Amino acid sequence: MACAPSISQPSRPNCPLVTSLLLAVLVIFSGPGCHCTRAATQGETGQLPDDFDPFYALDLLPELHISLDRSARDKLAKKPRKYVRGELTYNGVIFAEVAVRLKGHRSMRKLDDKPAFKLRFDKYDPDGRFLGQKKLTLNNMVEDPTMLREILGYRVYREAGVPAPRVGYATVTLNGERKGLYAIVENIDDLFLASTFADPSGNLYEGEYGCDLYPDDVPGFEHDEGSDKSRADLAAFADVASGPAESLFGSESPLEMTSFVGYLAVSAFIGDFDGYRHSHNYRIYHEPTLAKWYFVPWGIDRVFKKNLQIYDSAGLLAKRCFAHPPCRLAYVRTMRQVVEQFERLQLEQGVTVVSAFIDDAARSDPHKPYSDDKTIRYRGRMLDFLRERPSRVDQQLACLDARGQEVDNDGDGYGCMDCNDKNPAIHPGAAEVCDRIDNDCSGLKDDAAQCPCPTHEISGQTFHFCNLRMTWADANQFCKSQGVELARIDSVEMSRALYRRARKYNKERWWIGLNDRDREDAFVWSSGAPVEFTYWARGEPDNDACNQDCAALKEKGRGRWHDTHCAQRRPFLCR
Repeated sequence: MACAPSISQPSRPNCPLVTSLLLAVLVIFSGPGCHCTRAATQGETGQLPDDFDPFYALDLLPELHISLDRSARDKLAKKPRKYVRGELTYNGVIFAEVAVRLKGHRSMRKLDDKPAFKLRFDKYDPDGRFLGQKKLTLNNMVEDPTMLREILGYRVYREAGVPAPRVGYATVTLNGERKGLYAIVENIDDLFLASTFADPSGNLYEGEYGCDLYPDDVPGFEHDEGSDKSRADLAAFADVASGPAESLFGSESPLEMTSFVGYLAVSAFIGDFDGYRHSHNYRIYHEPTLAKWYFVPWGIDRVFKKNLQIYDSAGLLAKRCFAHPPCRLAYVRTMRQVVEQFERLQLEQGVTVVSAFIDDAARSDPHKPYSDDKTIRYRGRMLDFLRERPSRVDQQLACLDARGQEVDNDGDGYGCMDCNDKNPAIHPGAAEVCDRIDNDCSGLKDDAAQCPCPTHEISGQTFHFCNLRMTWADANQFCKSQGVELARIDSVEMSRALYRRARKYNKERWWIGLNDRDREDAFVWSSGAPVEFTYWARGEPDNDACNQDCAALKEKGRGRWHDTHCAQRRPFLCR
């Protein structure tokens, strides 16, 4: 019998008989290569084969039973991200001494709800494995009413040549209580590296929330794999990332450029607004033999819903690529290829088939936080996105001609990054004029020193309310260019009044002048004034994410302050 190709990994087919509907869509999702795998079933000896591929091939929907004793449950209730001892039972086989913890940020749930799980089989026994796996990631999909985003989204990445995890599904019970349907997402670990890269011995880093390739951010990255923990390779990469564009993107680039622009293009195309766009949910791997860096996506349970513009990314390397003509051209050409590849995948049929595969388990999920009607409604919205997205992106690719060259209609020397290709006075690098037009294509209107921000008098002081999304450093410089300082706040009354006024312009966080950029926990005002008053929100400053060294008015803090990453772009207050 011929192999049926896998829906979730083009080079991982399987041989068992499948329904005719599933078989039809698996052919659509197929790719090069065909290696038959055996079904993961228990033999008479009670042994299981070291073969996880059928899980990712949607060849079976396994039932996983987790057991935790009272002590372990109490520990997880207090420290949910710290591993405790438990057991996993699958097909009648018990895996003892399994490490179990909860996972998630927005998706974090308590044990009596529907928590997402991380399981480790090698923590207490270095040789411990589950069907050949050291770890198991079970996502609760509480942020994804469709229950389809990850399996389809990662498939688009892989089609573009970007290393990305595979996805399957399982039903889970905890101490005999049904927790419902979960997504099994392939771990980005040494096994993933071995199956993906020619040399898997390099260092793998996780970009914690807010961490980007700035030299100051290097200590904030989590080192996930690799024997060299000095971070010397990451520090060297960050130095290049902040250096000349030709060194970053030229012939000697430390990036594997095909994979890199593919990563950026797919991220924008599928609307991954919660990823590298704001320095979140990504991994980077240094392949030592090639001496190249690769981006690996993660946490895409919120894609296929927001129609991002193709240049809508605040990631450092993305911004630098868009501003560098050769990299920008490679990116736009790759985006056109992604559109073509996406249409070939026919993900609309994928929605139908995967839905049919999981729907019995999804409907009987006792802890899902959305109704069956909501699931149907959100899948309809996903289908609308899938149908409309190619044409929406094609409209933004009009700057390319049939040969794939940039078109410059107004002759100002700019094509794909020109925000108005009908007016030669408007282009990147043009002089900004105070006319409520984005003359320099920065994405901001009137962001020049000669363009004043609205002012208001509060507590006897004049404050400038600059509703321009800038990094803390750029905001500080902008204030200085207007002869003022990034704001110092002297009292609770002043802070609350500033908060109320700022929210009339923009309900985001607003930068103020307080920072500890020079020395951790040694906060100073940008003006040099002594810190005689603070109004932190509860638990702040916590430096919780990567390098949170700059203070802002909290979104819903009634004037209280929050420490956050200085490279984020936010409106700001001058005084």
